[in-house]
Amino acid sequence: IDQTRKEMAWQSEFFAVALRKLRERYFNHILVERIELHCLRRPSMVTTFRTAELPPKVKEGIATVRQIIATQTKEDDRHSMKAIVKLAGSRSTNDDRSSNRAHGPIVADH
Repeated sequence: IDQTRKEMAWQSEFFAVALRKLRERYFNHILVERIELHCLRRPSMVTTFRTAELPPKVKEGIATVRQIIATQTKEDDRHSMKAIVKLAGSRSTNDDRSSNRAHGPIVADH
């Protein structure tokens, strides 16, 4: 009877460890669980699927790309602003010249 109890305890521990490892492998890194949405007026339903968390290396890559995009966007914004200021400056100069032409030459009364 003692031998059987030891074997049963060993099997119980073995399966408990196996179950823990499976849970760690497949369930601990789930970012989003399954979600069900039911329609109120129709007998319809939509479900999502479980989404695993991204590995750290992929997260680092995404962060790097986002940083590059943010830097590029700032540079593009600066170049765009310079172009707008330059365009606005040239238009105001041209507007001053054209307004003088529109009124004709200035003639002094004698």
